[in-house]
Amino acid sequence: DQYKAAYCQLCRALKDHYGRAASFTLSYDCTFYALLALSTQEAKLSLHHGRCVVNPLKKCDFLRSDGEAYHKAAALSVLLTCHKLRDNLEDDSFWKSFGSRVFLPFVSRKAKKAAKEYPFLAKEAQKAMDGQREAEASGGGVDACAEPTAKLLEALFGELACDKMQGAALERFGYFLGRWIYLMDAADDLMDDVKEKAFNPFISRLGLEGKEELT
Repeated sequence: DQYKAAYCQLCRALKDHYGRAASFTLSYDCTFYALLALSTQEAKLSLHHGRCVVNPLKKCDFLRSDGEAYHKAAALSVLLTCHKLRDNLEDDSFWKSFGSRVFLPFVSRKAKKAAKEYPFLAKEAQKAMDGQREAEASGGGVDACAEPTAKLLEALFGELACDKMQGAALERFGYFLGRWIYLMDAADDLMDDVKEKAFNPFISRLGLEGKEELT
């Protein structure tokens, strides 16, 4: 219940800082980042009751904070979504990426605002996207392709630390969590990527080139 209340509060933060439509960029990943930020900042939390931002007929609990954790998580959500939409335009067909084309102009404007408010987040997100694009373009292996996501979370988590010792621990946690996230996503997408002949580092690793489907 508390996790869901944090999820709903992040949705509200997206609306408050970047507009109602920004709530559609909400993700569990950025909710986790918000919770981690709340724990390192030792923020003062309070539980409130209200109506869902997306569906006013639905009642929700909101886990509010006196710090900037939710604002930072909202900025990160908008920035990462913007990069994801741009990748969709490059990787997918016109009709498959049609939704991304429609949504991208709005998100781009909000991402510019988020970048001004949190330049560190914008810099690290851009660095990760550039690294990911380079690794995939060069046909990198599993480790090379997992590295950008791992380094992104290493930087983001380390930046939340209150001291050097905590920073070292959070950086390692972020690095290995980032690797795990990329590997699980790639494994989950493997069958679809084989059918669509899209890049996936497991295809070459497992010798699946030229196959149209997996059984």
